[in-house]
Amino acid sequence: MAFSLKRFTFIIFLMFLISAINSCHYDQVEEFAIVTGIAEDGTESNILVQEDCTTFSAPSIPSTVSSGGLKINLVIIQITFDGSVNQESYGDPFAYQSFVSESNCWANKIFGNDSGQLNDFWQEVSYGKFMVYPADETHGTSNDGIITVSLSGNHPNFVVPGKANGKDAAPWFVDALSKADPYIDFSSYDEDSDGHLSKTELQVMFIVAGGESAVGGVPGIWAHASCLITNETFDGYKIGECGYQGYSTFGERQWNHDATIGIIAHELGHAIFCYPDLYDTSSTGAGIGSFGLMSSGSWGRKQGENPGASPVHLIAWNKYKSDGSWCYNWYGNTANYNGVIFEKPDNISSNSSSVTLYHTTHSNFNTKIINISGDNEEYFMLENIGHDGYQSGLDYLIGGNDNTSGIAIWHIDENQSGNSNFTHKLVDLEEASNAGLDLGSHNGKQTSLFFNGNKTEFSDSTNPNSKTYLGNSSGITINNISVAGDSMTFDVSF
Repeated sequence: MAFSLKRFTFIIFLMFLISAINSCHYDQVEEFAIVTGIAEDGTESNILVQEDCTTFSAPSIPSTVSSGGLKINLVIIQITFDGSVNQESYGDPFAYQSFVSESNCWANKIFGNDSGQLNDFWQEVSYGKFMVYPADETHGTSNDGIITVSLSGNHPNFVVPGKANGKDAAPWFVDALSKADPYIDFSSYDEDSDGHLSKTELQVMFIVAGGESAVGGVPGIWAHASCLITNETFDGYKIGECGYQGYSTFGERQWNHDATIGIIAHELGHAIFCYPDLYDTSSTGAGIGSFGLMSSGSWGRKQGENPGASPVHLIAWNKYKSDGSWCYNWYGNTANYNGVIFEKPDNISSNSSSVTLYHTTHSNFNTKIINISGDNEEYFMLENIGHDGYQSGLDYLIGGNDNTSGIAIWHIDENQSGNSNFTHKLVDLEEASNAGLDLGSHNGKQTSLFFNGNKTEFSDSTNPNSKTYLGNSSGITINNISVAGDSMTFDVSF
C-alpha cells in the first residue's frame, strides 16, 4: 500500500495475557517492531524488488567469525495452511495460504552474504564478528536451513502479538514443530550436553504464510520473539523453551512484497541477544526513534527501496551488550556468547581534550563511556552516527541529506529494564535541539545530534543537561564539539 502522509506510524498494541506463550523479555511481555519514520517529503516507493532466488549455497564463514566470533545455527520453519476449514465461518482471506516465493529465495535473503541480505547486514553491524548459519535438515533442499510444513485449517490471523483470533498461538507453533521434527535432529545441537538448547546453540524462526500484521497484512501474524510453554518434546528437547532458547517469527508479506531484512534482524536481536525494544513501549513518545535497529530504525531504507531493506545499525549500547550480558542480567540465561562484543567502549574518567570519535561504519569506529560518579549503572555513552553502508537507511527515515552524522549522546540507566517509562528510560537520546522523541512528534532529526552548527555543549546548565535522572549534578561537561564528519572531536571536563 502507498503512504499518503508525511510520517506514518502503526500504533503499538498493548500487552497481552500470557498463558501458553511467555515472552523472553522484561515483565514477560512481548513487544514487536513498529512501522514508523516515513521520509519527511512523504514519498514512498511501491515498487517490487527482485528477490535473489538463485540456487542456494551455504554461506562462507569469515575468518573473523570462525576465529573467536559468534556463529549461530538457525532453522527456519515455513508455515502454510491447507484451507480445510469451512469457508463460511472464516471468509476467503483466511483460506488456503502458501508462500509467494520459493524457499531458496528466503534462504538467500537470510543466510546470504550479498548486499541487502541478512548476513551482510550482521557482518557490517558486528564488524565481522557475527553471522547466522543454516541448520542441518533434510527437507527439500537439504541443509539450506528451511523446513516447510502445512497445517490443517485456514490461516488463524494473529491479530495481536501471540494471539490468533483471541486464542493462544502456541498450538500452531507446536504443531509446526511436530511436522518439522522428522527432518532435523534437534539433539545434535546440545553442544554443552546440559539437556537444553540455548539461544546460541540453535535458533528457531517461524515464517508464517500471509501478511505481516505490523503493516496491516490480513491474514497476518505480528512479528515477535517469545518462548513456548509446552510439555511436548522433540528429540528429547523442549524447543523454544522459556529461559533457554525461545523463538522468533514474522509474516511472509509486507504490503506487496516479501518481508525485508529489517524486521527479521530486529526480532533476532530479541531472540539471540535479549535486546529490549528501544521505542517507547508506553506509546507515549518515540523512544530513540529511527536511530537504532531496536526501534523504528528497523524500517530504514534508501531511495527506491522497500521499508526495511536497509535497516539502521544497532546503537552503541546494543553493540556493547552483544556478549549476552543483558540475557545474563535480566533473564538468567547462561548461553555461551564466546565473550563477543561488537564494540567495547573506552571509558573517559578524567579531563580530556580533542577526544576523537569515528563514525558508525568507519574502519576505526569507536565509542566512549563517561560514568556518573557513584553509579556504575547510570552513564553517558557517545558515538558518531554514520551515514554509509546500512546506516544510510537512516537518512531517508529522518529526512536527511545523505550525510546524516553527528554525535549521539546516549543517557543509559541499566537499573531500568526497558523504555516503558518515558520519563526514565533505559536508553534515552539527549536531543541536541528540535526535541520531539519524548513527545512522539517526530522520530528523530539530524539536529537531534550534536555538531558544530547545531549545538556544541552538554553540561549541567545546558538544555538538554548532563544531570542524573534524580536531578543531581553530574559535574560532566562536554564541549567544543566539532563539525559533523567521518571523525569528530570534543573535550570533556569534570
